[in-house]
Amino acid sequence: MVFVCDALYSCAPVIRKLSAAARWEYIIAVKPDSHKSLFSQFEGRVERGQAEWHTIEDEHREHRFSYANDLALNDSNADVRVNMLYYEWIGNDGKVQVFSWVTSIKLTKANVYKVMRMGRSRWKIENETFNTLKNQFYNFEHNFGHGQENLCTIFAYLMMLAFYVDQIQQSSCRYFRI
Repeated sequence: MVFVCDALYSCAPVIRKLSAAARWEYIIAVKPDSHKSLFSQFEGRVERGQAEWHTIEDEHREHRFSYANDLALNDSNADVRVNMLYYEWIGNDGKVQVFSWVTSIKLTKANVYKVMRMGRSRWKIENETFNTLKNQFYNFEHNFGHGQENLCTIFAYLMMLAFYVDQIQQSSCRYFRI
């Protein structure tokens, strides 16, 4: 099983829990501002030629990968070792988008594209789910009042449950699709 997580989860306690569980792999987004030590280690490996670079081109874009295995997550948790994937997406218009993840999966030239696709899939799922909830009669909107004592949290949970039931119906009931 592979857990794909947002950058909020790229911290030592979460990674330790996932690493302790048998057969659980993870791919977690990381950002340079919140992981300065990790990116510094990675850049050092790039400068020394110890980080692999790999490019794949298709008809729509160029994919550039750089990766390094066995880096410390941060200075205060040097025992938490991760593998880092750095990805640049270069469109035909020359625009560059950059993404990066830490993972428990040992990175190789053969698997970086697949790991990137898994890391990027979280956004596709999240965007499609929230766009549906916001724009297709669920009327879901961002609410800063979520919390244990707020009724709006219960309503949000009920809306997510209704959405889940609708998704099951849509995938399994031909009458629902009409």
